[in-house]
Amino acid sequence: MAEEEAVTERWRPALERYLAYARAFGQPECPRVQEAELVHLRGRARELGLELVPELFDFLRVVNGTSLSAVRLYGANIAEDDVLGRFDFGYANEIIEERGSDTIYGEWQDDFLVREHRSGRFERRSKVTADVLASYDSLADMLTAVFEEACSALDARHGSPERISG
Repeated sequence: MAEEEAVTERWRPALERYLAYARAFGQPECPRVQEAELVHLRGRARELGLELVPELFDFLRVVNGTSLSAVRLYGANIAEDDVLGRFDFGYANEIIEERGSDTIYGEWQDDFLVREHRSGRFERRSKVTADVLASYDSLADMLTAVFEEACSALDARHGSPERISG
């Protein structure tokens, strides 16, 4: 079990660095998702025909969505006027017409972060052209790549979260 958890949560160190930047910029801490909210998300996903992978629930149990530096991973039961700028998973998938039968897990810069329905692969797709910019075997692979790249860009610009808050 510990080995499986290590594989599915390999994105966690990059997420923790990303969240350190959020705190340094004064963004309040995002809560973890409660089990009742996950039950609601599963029901909403069924209504909309969305495909959710267990790794999503691992992520949401750490943080209920993100919004700093244009990385928006959708959360569970997020109000439309969320002060942190997060988006609700079900609502976003309901209103984004470009998704077709695929499931959109979030957005980053000008990309949608998508689980392609037919192949089950995860993709970064251009919001403008729908071209596949990168493809991943799992949500964990995509989360790791996105958070590492986002943190690399933040590091290049700011040096570290400590330099901002210090």
